Amino acid sequence: MNYSDANSQLTGRCKESRKLANNTYLRRRENGIAVQLHSTDILLFAPNGNVRVNTGGWNTVTTKDRISRYIPRPWHVWSESGYMFIGNGTQEWNFHTSVWIRGNKTDGITAEKARAGIREARNEAMRPANRARYWIRKARGIFVDRGKCEQKRWNCGTRSRWNARKEANRLQPGEMEKVLTCGCRLFRRAPVSHKLTVDSIMREENAAVRAAQMTIYGVDRFFLDAKPEVMETYQDYSLLTLKFGEWEHARALKMVCPSTGAVYVQTVPPNVSTVALALDWIFDTEDYLKQVQQTT
Repeated sequence: MNYSDANSQLTGRCKESRKLANNTYLRRRENGIAVQLHSTDILLFAPNGNVRVNTGGWNTVTTKDRISRYIPRPWHVWSESGYMFIGNGTQEWNFHTSVWIRGNKTDGITAEKARAGIREARNEAMRPANRARYWIRKARGIFVDRGKCEQKRWNCGTRSRWNARKEANRLQPGEMEKVLTCGCRLFRRAPVSHKLTVDSIMREENAAVRAAQMTIYGVDRFFLDAKPEVMETYQDYSLLTLKFGEWEHARALKMVCPSTGAVYVQTVPPNVSTVALALDWIFDTEDYLKQVQQTT
């Protein structure tokens, strides 16, 4: 449809408005003739031949269907990952909510440039999650080698993260390697912590990455090397706390064996404020210290 076709339909008693489809009307405006869907002019045919496409922010299936049905051929619209595109068969453009068609061109952004920006935005949004996933996998010490997979695209036992996690959980603590039916190899490798330092872990802003790095470094070793603040001391127990910025902190209970002098560190929830509460949480009981005193 173009301005001439739309004008020819607005005649007689319907010279100002005519129904085209469900909730869709052809209406005459001061600057042209519009195709109105609900309360939005999704198309505006100007007398000079220009056409304005406007979604009004409603990138729905119905909106795209109505625009593609009444837009002049060979123009058509579609969406990719929630972003609107328009094309004429030879060229493609991206637009936000509205775009003008003038001849065989539009004032939108070229599709190649738009797709590059969309990929960069998606990668930027996924970068923290991917980085956290990398460090968590490294802390677990279980990796996947898909080099000899016979089903590289479909039906692979490790293609999805859920299947990979399920198969990895089947590795027994002492089992170092396992070959799946599809050919993928699961193997265990001890994490290396020589590149991690206390300062680098303390500066880490991502809590998931920081927890994984502490696991690789060794939680007990990290608490001892980071020089934490001692909140409370009782006999051979010390409640330690480490502050990560203004709002985050971690706490652990340091225990010294009176006979051997060995030092053990056990993390506790950040809301634990005393040695007695830390012992109760570790041994999942109440009044642990009183029970020990009564026994001795």
